Amino acid sequence: MQELRATGLNDDGTSVVCEGRAGRFSVPIDEVLKAAVSGELAGAMQTEIELGADLSPRDIQARIRAGATVDEIAELTGAPNHRIKRFAGPVLLERSRAAEMAQLAHPVRGDGPMHATLADVIRMALAERGHADTTEWDAFKGADNRWVVSISWSVGKSRNQALFRYAPGAHGGTASPIDDTARGLLDPDARQGLRSIERSADEP
Repeated sequence: MQELRATGLNDDGTSVVCEGRAGRFSVPIDEVLKAAVSGELAGAMQTEIELGADLSPRDIQARIRAGATVDEIAELTGAPNHRIKRFAGPVLLERSRAAEMAQLAHPVRGDGPMHATLADVIRMALAERGHADTTEWDAFKGADNRWVVSISWSVGKSRNQALFRYAPGAHGGTASPIDDTARGLLDPDARQGLRSIERSADEP
């Protein structure tokens, strides 16, 4: 490979002029050249090698933001979990923060937002069902780029989940039910119907 020596810039400053045994050459100053000079090109190439699949760090973060787990991305790319976590960490914190803020949102029913917070309503609904408050809160961006809050809890060996669309805003924002489980948690009549009824001593 012939070595070239940079001697300066062309008249309009868009190319580097180089000289070699075969004469003078002009190398355009493009993004690739800038990345190579700054060392970013080598880092990007190393990242692709580490990830092992056609997923850029931005792709990984987009998938994590949409609800994927580190384990799922690691299995897809064939890369170790700790390398995926390098890019997933900031997004996981973002999701955790959104889930935390959504607990202070006001659930929206047919007659408008409730005064109680989503966390208080869920806690009361589970108590009325006789379920322990084992809720786990998560959040991710849906296909419409809006936050979806996932609330899951255990009842015996089964796992339940309710989904709400969370809209940040003043006074905690709002949370609208997406699925039937979420709607049932907000419905006083549905919760009332699940209460256990004790028989009196005179009943058969």
